[in-house]
Amino acid sequence: MGLDLARGTAAVSSGGSTSSREGGWGGGFRLGYAPNPKFALGLESNTWVDVSYGSAITLGTTTAAVSVFPAEGLVLRGGVGEGHWAGAGGGTSGEVGTGWMLGAGYEFRVARSFAIGPQIHYNQVNLQNVDYNFVNVAFAMNWYFIPE
Repeated sequence: MGLDLARGTAAVSSGGSTSSREGGWGGGFRLGYAPNPKFALGLESNTWVDVSYGSAITLGTTTAAVSVFPAEGLVLRGGVGEGHWAGAGGGTSGEVGTGWMLGAGYEFRVARSFAIGPQIHYNQVNLQNVDYNFVNVAFAMNWYFIPE
């Protein structure tokens, strides 16, 4: 199980052009099962939020994810699933489509079942008429439930 807090940027693509990147805050949550110490399967959710000028925009992905631990401390993640956009300010709106995520991080073991460290996630949200992408650089906390 893991949680992370992030700072990130996002851009929108439509009709072959891409906007400049906007800064925002983000976070993530993961829950999974590791059949062995080098591989885990799970559910991962990543979010990016920008609140400015009386409005809010939220982008997110919720994916079925795979985590691979190729070397001590290093973790590589990828997932495919749902992507969404929501906005508020003068009304609310939103749309759900597809999404995917790629990530990497380094974990420093603080205890046998707890690790902290930096992570970076690239997320793509594909909607009917527009695509969004966001990158979050995060500080992560991960708990491992290891049998004695």
